[in-house]
Amino acid sequence: MRVNLTLCRRFLESQLPWNLLASDPRKPPTMDLRVLTVMALLTLAMHTHVSDAKPISLVERCWCRTTVAMPQRNIRELRFLNTPNCSFQVIAKLKKNNREVCIDPKTKWLQQYLKNALEKIKAKKQSN
Repeated sequence: MRVNLTLCRRFLESQLPWNLLASDPRKPPTMDLRVLTVMALLTLAMHTHVSDAKPISLVERCWCRTTVAMPQRNIRELRFLNTPNCSFQVIAKLKKNNREVCIDPKTKWLQQYLKNALEKIKAKKQSN
């Protein structure tokens, strides 16, 4: 990347106090050490690589910290999460207010629901 020194000098003259840069055009410009340090840090910051990945704490955290026992009739939709560092998580969207809650995977009706779903999948595989 090429830097236009004239534009840099004009920018610095407009932003910094008058005594940091030489105002006489016949003399070479003299800069304070602090200004050079700031310029070097800004240049370095412009050339550093920024990662697009999410922080590890957000990627590997468990969605469900507490679970509730909820009757099946109150649930509109179920979602299952399986993350590396967490146990099996079941998230339910409620019919009444669309709120999402975590359901205890050991709930009897949920165990039966999962058992029926697995049997359907096995039956479908055997018929194909």
